[in-house]
Order: sequence, then structure tokens, then C-alpha cells
Amino acid sequence: MSKFDKEEQLIYDAFSSIDVDTNKLKKRINKMEQRKTRISTKFSVAVAAFFIFIALSATAYATTGGLDQFITRFNPAFGDLAIPLEEPSYAENEGIRMGIYGAQQFGNAVLVYLTMQDITGENRLSVHTTPDLEIYGDGQSLSNGAQSSQRLYFNQSTNTLYFEVRVIGDAGIPQLDTLEIVAVGIMCSDPARQRGGQIYTLAAGEWRMEVSTSDTDDQVMSWADIIIEGAHIDYMSLNPLGVQLNGNHTWDISERRSVLDVEIEVENRRRNIRLFGGGGIGPDCFDFFFHTESPIDIDTVTTVVVNGVRIAVER
Repeated sequence: MSKFDKEEQLIYDAFSSIDVDTNKLKKRINKMEQRKTRISTKFSVAVAAFFIFIALSATAYATTGGLDQFITRFNPAFGDLAIPLEEPSYAENEGIRMGIYGAQQFGNAVLVYLTMQDITGENRLSVHTTPDLEIYGDGQSLSNGAQSSQRLYFNQSTNTLYFEVRVIGDAGIPQLDTLEIVAVGIMCSDPARQRGGQIYTLAAGEWRMEVSTSDTDDQVMSWADIIIEGAHIDYMSLNPLGVQLNGNHTWDISERRSVLDVEIEVENRRRNIRLFGGGGIGPDCFDFFFHTESPIDIDTVTTVVVNGVRIAVER
């Protein structure tokens, strides 16, 4: 049983143990009939306050605690890299409440820790739903449409999802002090509800949340004009979240194997790190981002290997 489930069970057990003797209460009210109206009013206010307190406590329990408790509860792989918000940044739309607990920018890649909750009581969210995020800076969209979402936990009783998301922006975007993380939809891939076997939009709208970041320019490296078999890499960047490549190619994309035809390893002083990728490809161009399962220590990287081509890291 998870920590969430145990704590929720303790709360449930505590309130379940409250025993109200309704017969004694009725007799007491009858004996005090002359003050019935005043007592009834006090009793109603007390009951209302009691349940408001329970509701507020449950909400606070589900949504507060900050990034430190978020990391303690779920132990996400990249948690130590994020900058915590003093208070979670929330946005509501279409009966869905989203909240960001922390974020950080590394070049064109942005790490985000967020929650997503259905507050209508309809329980529309499931383990098959994910947010579709975009990055905005200075009022302009900086995203290229790629993201990697890792579900950390799903609380069924509150219909709340907890995510670690890596959103990929355009190559070479500047380091910004403030970013807007904009959710433009909530996607669902539930096999039982798929339409034509495709991922569909569960809810569409805009959820805008502002986050602050810190300077990470020393954690980003970039190269240009790299030749590998069948492709010319115009731009390549390395940061703690992974490696981005974009350029032109002569691959046969009808085989739909192009991203699999690219293998990337990052070598450091201790071991080689194999990355896994995804992204977009056109008839003659591509834009890939290769993710890592744990943060890359940039200070220890010696070489990046792309399809056997070794690119030395110079400091």
C-alpha cells in the first residue's frame, strides 16, 4: 500500500470512529425547547464549519506540500534538477485543475512537475490520460510539439495524476527567467475508449501556468555541422535531460524506421549512457530528442557518439 493510501485510510478510520448518540441529542434539544431556535442555529453552523474544515483539509492534503514533498513521495528521476515554486501555480478549465510544483529550463528542454485533477466528480482521468504541454516565453510559443511524460502516481480517490514531463522546444531558444507552461489539451489512449485506434482529446482548452527558472547555460553544450551516414546534423545539443538533433536526411521514411536508425551514447568518466529517442521527421528533414532515464552529469561527459561518429567534448 502506498503512503497516500495509508494516510487516506487513517483519515477515513479516524472519522469513521466518531459515534453520535442521536437519541441523547434529541432529548437534550427537547429539554431546551425554549432556546430551540438559537441552539439549532448554533448546531447547524457547527456542523457546516466541521464539514468545511474536512473539505479544506482534504484539498490541502491533496494539493500542498511543495516540490520537496512531491519529490519525497514519488522519488522522480530528475527531481533534484527542478526549481521549486514558492506556491504551486494552478489553472482550471473544463473541470480540470492543473498545478505545477517545480520546473527548470535546460536550453530547449524544460522539466516540469505537475498534477492534474478532475474536480467535477466525474472521474474522467485515468492512467491512460496525459497533458499536452507547450512552452511559451515572451508571449511566443517555443515548442516543437515533442514531450515525454512519466506518470508518477494516480490517486483514484481524488482522481488526481502526478507527472514528470520533459517538454522540448525549438532549437537554440534562449535561457529565460520566466516561462509559461501551457496545457492545450488532455489526451487519452485508453484502449477501451479509443476511436479508430487513435489517441483522442479528452478535454481541450488552455491551462496557463507561470514558472521561474535559473541560469543553466553552463549545463548546455551544442555543436553544428555533423555528418553521419545518410544525414547532415545542422544542430546538436546536450543537457542533463538528453540530446537533441535536427537537420536533413536521405533516409527512406516509408519504412518508418528513421529514428531507430540513429543510435546515441554519451560517454563519461564512469560509464556509457544509452539514450532513447523520438520526434518528428519529414521527407528530407528531422528533429529528434533523445532522452535519458537519469540525469546526465555534464561535467563528467567526455564524448557523444552518434551512429559511431565520436564528437569530443571540449571545455
